[in-house]
Amino acid sequence: MKCRKEVKRRGTQKERLPVRQRAAYGVGHILNDLTSSVSFTYLVIYLTKVAQLSNRYTGLVILFGQIADAISNWTTGIVSDRTISRYGRRKKWHLVGTLTVTACFPLLLIRVLDPQTSELLRFGYFVVVIFGFQCGWGCVQVSHLSLIPEISNQGDERMELNVIRTTLTFVCGIYVYLVTWVLLGQSSERKITPNVWKEFMYLSFIILITGNLCNIIFHVIIKEPSSPGFLKKQQEKHSASNLEKDENVLENLVSNSRNEAVEVLASEDDSVDKNTNKLSTKTKIQWLKTPAFLKTASIYVCSRVVIRISQTYLAIYLTETLDFDKEATAYFPLVVLVSCAVSSLSIKPLSARLGHKISFLIGTCCSLGASAWFFIQTVESRNAVYAATVLIGSGSSMMLVTSLSMIADLIGDDKSSGAFVYGVCALTYKLTSGVVIAIIQELNPQEHSVKECGLECGQYVRLVYSIVPGTSAMIALIIMTLCFKSQLDCKMRAIVLDVEVQADLDKELPWVKRSSQENLKTRNSVSMEQKNESDPDTVQTSGYHSNRMTQSIETSV
Repeated sequence: MKCRKEVKRRGTQKERLPVRQRAAYGVGHILNDLTSSVSFTYLVIYLTKVAQLSNRYTGLVILFGQIADAISNWTTGIVSDRTISRYGRRKKWHLVGTLTVTACFPLLLIRVLDPQTSELLRFGYFVVVIFGFQCGWGCVQVSHLSLIPEISNQGDERMELNVIRTTLTFVCGIYVYLVTWVLLGQSSERKITPNVWKEFMYLSFIILITGNLCNIIFHVIIKEPSSPGFLKKQQEKHSASNLEKDENVLENLVSNSRNEAVEVLASEDDSVDKNTNKLSTKTKIQWLKTPAFLKTASIYVCSRVVIRISQTYLAIYLTETLDFDKEATAYFPLVVLVSCAVSSLSIKPLSARLGHKISFLIGTCCSLGASAWFFIQTVESRNAVYAATVLIGSGSSMMLVTSLSMIADLIGDDKSSGAFVYGVCALTYKLTSGVVIAIIQELNPQEHSVKECGLECGQYVRLVYSIVPGTSAMIALIIMTLCFKSQLDCKMRAIVLDVEVQADLDKELPWVKRSSQENLKTRNSVSMEQKNESDPDTVQTSGYHSNRMTQSIETSV
């Protein structure tokens, strides 16, 4: 990404988004955040321990869900950019996705089919349900993300919206884990077994009620600006109606006035065409060929993989590798998300002072440290894993918020392609994480996980939970270090460039330098005279020096 110089002028500051609109935008993704917290953290352990699917079928269910989400992200990005709607092209698809999620999500956690039913039939049922859920989920995500360039005009404001969005994501996770903690605490089972299916069903109902209440607030308060396509359509309608009126008037006028009216209409049409042509946007092929977009999308995917794997396998790591009780699957993720929420609040001032690159590198270092800690953690000192969960929460939060802000800055004022850019990023992330999870489940040494995992299985989970997020964080660290300039580098380059330009001006335009020197001498003489007038001793001294200078000049002559 190129270094950009921001110039602030009086009278040119763009109007900021009201606080009410910013808050309403944040709650528009709460339903998605609540459902994703459940699916990311508990879906794998629910399918294997409660629904009693094999590890292979569980991995395939997750993979098909991610493929559906990727397809939805891609198609929603394209269709949303082309949508023309008075209600708002982003809000329209947000509403469609919300209705789909509401219909499909509870079917994942409700026992519709008996565990004694054929495993292949249960596998097909979960594939169909998760396909619909992920399609709606991706529709909401892309439309909500692409709304940021639509309603905000400043880079720091887009950063703030991303911070609000991410902070509320973590708050939603905290809410989910608190509710899960309470529900699982009512069960007499020590571990997660098929007997806790009612607790997961109640959890789905609570989530749907909370999320849809927030979506009502979002759709009532948020005012999406009219898209360029909608404005152009309205201009065409207006121009057509004006032409019809003008034709009726022109029939009653003399030929001279008719010619003048036609000329006026022609000039108005030309001005409309000129205003329409001012909108210069990148095509989809141009976006895919942009190196800055490819690099930014890569670090976004790596950030998402770190979060997804750490969320998905944390519960299994705690119960199978470190032998915690089932309540640990609620309060340890709670610790992670509290640290995420706290660290996300520091991203904005940190990025403003150090830049995106340094902030992202700090996050990757925290994630790498947490991965190493998870690898060496023993069962005897398992309570020390609290510190590692704080590290992984803080690091992944910094990586995600920074990468999202970089994408928003990359889009800038090209609002017509916002959904396409976010759709491509989400498509790549969904496919990558789906394939990774499917491979992890396929390589699991235990075919079914209904029973407690043995020593071999526990060590396998340890390797997965430490190596996969650590590798993803390392790849992101390498890309950011080699391919992006830091804000400090930009400042040094700006200072050097300013000095070089000043030197070139002094060399090519010597009269500018002489003029500045003469002005400096004039200012010094004026200040000296003012000082002499106020100090009599100085007047005498200056007179003495002036006589000496006069004598020396006469002598030299």
